[in-house]
Amino acid sequence: MRRLSAPWGGDLTAVVALALVAFVTALAPVSGPARTVALLPLLLVLPGYALTCVMFLPGEIGRDLRLVLSVAFSVGVAAIGGLVVQLVIRLDRPVWVTLLVLVTVVAAFAALRRRDGMPADTQRPILRISIVGAISVVAMLAAVAIGGWAIAIATEGAHRQASEAHFSSLWLVPAGHARTPQPLSVGVTNHEGQASAYQLTARQGTRTIRRWQLPLDDNESWQARLPGSAIPGSGPVIAQLDRDGLREHRVMLRLGGSG
Repeated sequence: MRRLSAPWGGDLTAVVALALVAFVTALAPVSGPARTVALLPLLLVLPGYALTCVMFLPGEIGRDLRLVLSVAFSVGVAAIGGLVVQLVIRLDRPVWVTLLVLVTVVAAFAALRRRDGMPADTQRPILRISIVGAISVVAMLAAVAIGGWAIAIATEGAHRQASEAHFSSLWLVPAGHARTPQPLSVGVTNHEGQASAYQLTARQGTRTIRRWQLPLDDNESWQARLPGSAIPGSGPVIAQLDRDGLREHRVMLRLGGSG
């Protein structure tokens, strides 16, 4: 009679199912405790458990060590994976959750392939909370603390990189050959990564020359010309740009020179 390979997929099936539930919850309009309960296992246990199953077959390590490694590997995947991904694309919650789910599912299938060749009489693994000792608890807390610190660094770097990549530009330059009065060209470009509402004010001294309300889409530019007749005298012209009610840029051009 031919010996069949053992159908050991109960624990890994549960891991994949929980990961998919977390994925759906992260993308659904759900907030509060429900989202937290669904996402915490994905952040702290599921990817690492799947990875330990790839590295260690049932019976090769104890349940307490497997739990410690599950937490450590999960936090490591969240921290290091998030750091790598944010170098390529903008890191947000859906992207992060997709990364963790992908690692979990791929590792779970790899672990199942390893188990297919094991004897059928080997003890089946059971996914359950183990009773761990004090040393294991300290190790898990240390892993969570280190991983949280790494995640904070990765998130701060992602936010800083995104902030540096997004900006608004303002220019005020002479629009023709030097003469008095001289026309000026003023313009704005939106590189904020999203549509923004601008207010642009051109003034000379305390006198407002022109004021514009500018709703601009991402990567959209706008420009206008200030006729020389609207700029009497030789006092400097100041252009001030506000975005969403906050001061963004201020430039000054001295007529007859550079500003």
